[in-house]
This record gives sequence, structure tokens and C-alpha cells, in this order.
Amino acid sequence: MISENSCVSNNEHGLNFCKSKIVSAARNITRNNKKSGILIYECAAEADVSDNTCELNTKDGLWISDTPSAVVKNNLCRQNGDCGIRASGCSKATLIQNNLCTENKRDGLSICESSQITGCSNICNGNVKDGINVFKTASLSLNRNECFNNNSIGIYINESSAVTTEDNVCRQNIWQGILVNVSKDISLLRNQCVGNFHSGVEFRNVNGNAENNICRFNHENGIMASDPDANVILTANTCLDNYPSGVFFKKGAVGKVSDNICRNNPFSGIAIQGSGTNPILANNTLSNNGTWGLRVWAEAKPTIDPNNILQGNSKGASKID
Repeated sequence: MISENSCVSNNEHGLNFCKSKIVSAARNITRNNKKSGILIYECAAEADVSDNTCELNTKDGLWISDTPSAVVKNNLCRQNGDCGIRASGCSKATLIQNNLCTENKRDGLSICESSQITGCSNICNGNVKDGINVFKTASLSLNRNECFNNNSIGIYINESSAVTTEDNVCRQNIWQGILVNVSKDISLLRNQCVGNFHSGVEFRNVNGNAENNICRFNHENGIMASDPDANVILTANTCLDNYPSGVFFKKGAVGKVSDNICRNNPFSGIAIQGSGTNPILANNTLSNNGTWGLRVWAEAKPTIDPNNILQGNSKGASKID
């Protein structure tokens, strides 16, 4: 084990494990290095990296690349020139847990071209781009993470598959709380997306579902689905006080919207816009919204189940044209 060292102001990495047979680093300080604070590259053994401080490095705080599996926990990665923690090319069970990734100049946690990753109970805040960024990754679980006050997106999932996010809190990010783009088999469960300056949750060209999420006080809809390849199932979500609408489908998105509560949104509870935008709406409660409970326009043709409840909306139950 490499432990309790101070690796400061080196011309390359603070700690460099390259093709090592044993990778264990704990309670080290890596600061102001010209490359990454800790690099783990093409190591055959499981990496165990815990309780390190990686700060003010020119590149990543901690970078794990092309290593089969790792446990990365309880590290502080702050004010690095790229990402706080980066995992790339990891192909077996890797656990990234209880890390604080803050004020980095790119993402707090970046996971790319990997599989079988679990990221849980991390705090990713105040980063210049995303709290957590996922790219071309499969079989990923993100749970109980807090992503807030990031200058872009709380959690961004792009070109990935079989990703589950559960019980995350994404709040007060400059763009979306959670954005999913060009991905499939995506499940968003019991997340809280609050006070983001764009959508709480947004699906673009995605096959996925969102269930039991809470979206409140977001500035560009609670949950949004768009584009012709979007097939999204929304079930039992609560969308309150979002501007302008609780749920918004547009640009040919389809799917099913059922058993959701959309209340106190300034425009409508559910808004459906555009030719080919034809979701099924069933058993939703749309109440006390600023205009209509349901607003449909621009040649959208949703299937509207009679069991939806539309009451107490300022201009009426629905407007369809």
C-alpha cells in the first residue's frame, strides 16, 4: 500500500500506477501536479483507492483507465483542471462511493466507455461542467448521489445503455437536473430534481422510463421528452411548481404518461406539441395549473384516457387545437 505521502508540484502525476500488479493508495495528498493527482492505468489487479486528497492538479484529480475493477471511495477531489474523478475503459465491477468532487474545471465524476460501474453516495457540486457525466457506458448504476450548483447538468447520460439512476438529488444546476441523450434502456427512479434552471428531467431520442421522481421549481418544465426516437414511459411522478409545465412532450416523442401528479405549474399540467407527438395519457391528476390541465396543439394527437383527473385549473380542464 502507498499511504500517507504528500506528492506535490511534480512535472507529471502525483502517484502513477502503470500496469502494476498491486494498486492500493490511501490517505495521500496529491496537489499541484502537472498531470493528474493519481493515475491508475492498465493494472491487472483490483485497485483500492481511498481517503486521498487530490487537489489543484492540472488534469484530473484521480484517473482510472483500462483497469478491470476498482474501489474508489472517500476521496476528496477538488479544484482540478479537468475532472475530479475520471473512469474510462473500466470493464468489470467498479465501485465509486462517498467521494467529494467539487469545483473542478470539467466534470465532478466522468464515466466513459465502461461497463458494470456503480457510483453511489458521491457529492458533485460546483463543477464548471456536469456533476456526473456518463458517455458510451453500459450496465451502470447511479444511486444516492447529490449533484448541485454545477454550471451545466447535474447528471448527463449520453450514448449509453442499461443505466439506472435511483434516489439521486439534482438541484440548482444551470441546465438540466438529469439529461439523457441518444440512449436506451434507461430507468430513472425516485430522483429529486429541484430548482434547476432548465428541465428537471429531459429525454432526447431516448428509450427509457421515469418512475416516482419528484420535479419541483424547475425553470423549463418538470419532465420533458423530445425527438422522433424518444419512447418514454412516465409513471407516478410528481411535477409541481415548474415553469411552464409539469410534463412536456414535443417533436414526435411518444410513450405513456400515467398516474402522474402535475400541479401548480404556471402553464399546464401536461403539454403536448407537434405532429407525431402522440403519447398515451392515463390516470394523471392535473390540478391547479395556471392555464389548462392539459394543453395539446400543433397537430399532436395523444390518446387521452377518460380516467385523467383535471380540476381547478385557471382556464379549464383542457385545450386541444
